[in-house]
Amino acid sequence: MTHITTHPEPRSNRTAVWLFTAVLLCALAWVGHRLVFAQFQEYDDEGYLLVTVQQFLKGLPIYDQVYTQYGPAYYLWQQVLHTVIGIPVTHDATRLVTIGVWLTCAALVGSIVWFLTKRQVLTVLGTVAAFMHLAQLAFEPGHPQELTLLAVLGALALTTSRLVVNQRIGIPASIGIWVLVAIAALTKINVGAFLGAALTLGLVTGLRRSRWQTVLERIVMAATLTMVPALMRAFVLRDDVAAYVVIMWCGLLASFIARSDDASDESLVTVSDLVVGVLAFAVGCFVIVVGIIYEGTSLRALFEGLFIAPLRLPSVTLYRLPAPAVVVVAAPAALLAAWCWHRGLIRQRWIEVAALAWAVIMFMMSVAKMYWGLFAVGPLLAWLALTDGAVFAGQRAARRILVFAAIIMGLQAYPVPGTQLVLGTVLFVPLALVMIASVQEALSARTRSTKAAQPSFVRRAVLAVFAVAAAVNLGVQAQGYYARGVPLDLPSARSVRTTERNVATYRWLTANMRENCDAFLTTPGLNSLYFWTELAPVSPLNTTIWPLLFDDVQQRQILTVAERVDRFCVAWHPPRVDPVPPPIAARPLMAWLLREFEPRGTFGEWEFRVRRDASVNLVYQGRLAQGGDVTLTLPSIDRDTVTRIAIVDVDAESTLGDSARGEEVVVLDEGGVRVRMDLGIDVSRPRRITLRPTVTSPSSLHGHSVVVRLLARDGRSLAIVPVVTRSASPVVWSHVSSTPAGPS
Repeated sequence: MTHITTHPEPRSNRTAVWLFTAVLLCALAWVGHRLVFAQFQEYDDEGYLLVTVQQFLKGLPIYDQVYTQYGPAYYLWQQVLHTVIGIPVTHDATRLVTIGVWLTCAALVGSIVWFLTKRQVLTVLGTVAAFMHLAQLAFEPGHPQELTLLAVLGALALTTSRLVVNQRIGIPASIGIWVLVAIAALTKINVGAFLGAALTLGLVTGLRRSRWQTVLERIVMAATLTMVPALMRAFVLRDDVAAYVVIMWCGLLASFIARSDDASDESLVTVSDLVVGVLAFAVGCFVIVVGIIYEGTSLRALFEGLFIAPLRLPSVTLYRLPAPAVVVVAAPAALLAAWCWHRGLIRQRWIEVAALAWAVIMFMMSVAKMYWGLFAVGPLLAWLALTDGAVFAGQRAARRILVFAAIIMGLQAYPVPGTQLVLGTVLFVPLALVMIASVQEALSARTRSTKAAQPSFVRRAVLAVFAVAAAVNLGVQAQGYYARGVPLDLPSARSVRTTERNVATYRWLTANMRENCDAFLTTPGLNSLYFWTELAPVSPLNTTIWPLLFDDVQQRQILTVAERVDRFCVAWHPPRVDPVPPPIAARPLMAWLLREFEPRGTFGEWEFRVRRDASVNLVYQGRLAQGGDVTLTLPSIDRDTVTRIAIVDVDAESTLGDSARGEEVVVLDEGGVRVRMDLGIDVSRPRRITLRPTVTSPSSLHGHSVVVRLLARDGRSLAIVPVVTRSASPVVWSHVSSTPAGPS
């Protein structure tokens, strides 16, 4: 392969380039807005994190009082956003911040592509592809993974720019890079460790050749290889985990073998860079620790939260890793191929063909969201990006770091390969485009002179059309996704959209919590309800799957407060809870909830539960009465009058009755008098009205997806009221005693 040539653009084109960049970012921001605000995920990591941030900002120390699984850097970052900048702690504002983070991360990936290729079209492709790759961020707004992703991509972009542009790291850049590593480590300690390992391995190979450098290089490599099974030691003998260890080992060794022979002669990295980096990391960690201790967290609780608690998570939330057996069988072949190429046993042209083919496949996998393929195969073939020995020293050094980072960052998918699988594979996007640029330059050098080797207009046009087509396709899908959603229109989440059934469910739960409860708990954690109801959590111990994560001591702390609240309620999600396993049912809080509470209504997948002897006034709901009538009990809703009522099965997407279609729905007021819909129904005060469908059988009104739409004269939706069913009494395991269980 040949040196990647740069083709400086005329000064007159720079304005057009910047204008195009601004238009591109605005277009991506619009797409991001549509995706971020178009959905609400029922596992509700968003609500859990918003609650912890809100409690921290009110002065409660994390770990000592506020339960969290994440590091102090995240909470200090949130303090800057909400206290210094003044961003409100709401779902709507958090999603706007997520859009900004999402765009910044895509731009950082684009900058890495630019520094390593100097190709505008490839930079645009990289930015758009990275934005598409990271679309999972839309499902978990405000998550600490946003800060770690910024730190990872920021550190790699800064390292790449210094090596390519300045041919050295330098003291100021080393400080910035390793402070970002400290931020990542004290947000999610595993991500910080992986980033630090990748940078250390890449930088050590750039030191001047000497005996101690060789020893240090091999020690760092051995430590990195050891880190992989050590991380997964509890389950390393399980087939999928063992397979991934083999994949990682072969991928790291292949890349280590394929690095340039003169890597250690480049002298781009000095001992001073490494020493300053270590000191900057230590100082960064120290400042963050001092900051969180100043906010009230004790050293003991900080140590427990950072180092001990994360070790318990794999036993609670372990999922299978997407590491197919067929890939494991091929892993040694990839390692052998790297060794053969390094020994000159494979022709360079064959390597170029393999690099181009794999680069295109990698890029298409990212576009098609086949993250498992990047995760399982990417580490084995990443070494192909290091086979272009003709590029200058800074390029080689930056590529080594990018390759090691792309391989190692995939480890964050353990133990839950969900969103972390997406984030851990994003670096294969710039890696693919760098490989494409290298092969293209090599092919051009063989067929044309260097002077004539500028990219053709046709090739640029094809790539530009591909980028625009991908962006337009994403935009069309995002707009359709957004248009299908219904505004939640609840406090803190006025602009958030979700399905019509979810809107009816969450508004029903919110209205009845406000009407009947002084405090409540959700099982599992739907913590956004605290924002929608504007009721404070009963305890600073809040998370998503708390029945699994909270031990007896923590559950008893919540129970001590909850059992003193007379009007205490529970939102229960049977699909994710029932049947409760006996060990979980025996824990103090779960035993109390199963023993003392019963459901008073069910809609969608949620139950509203209160104490067995409690009297309640259920509102914002319909009940199926004898004869097929539906009785609506409404709180005060809106000043506008209701002029149209439709009964709809939202899952079946069928209208069961509509007052606008003649006599399909007859409406009766509290006195049984028929209401003229053209005059409207006043819903500015609590109402109890009866709907009598005339064309629908009563059996079609049963189920968990029938709602009543109340519409104003201008067609605006005033309410989506669920038709609620009464649930059977919950199952109580026979071994659950009448007193809370003792500590485990």
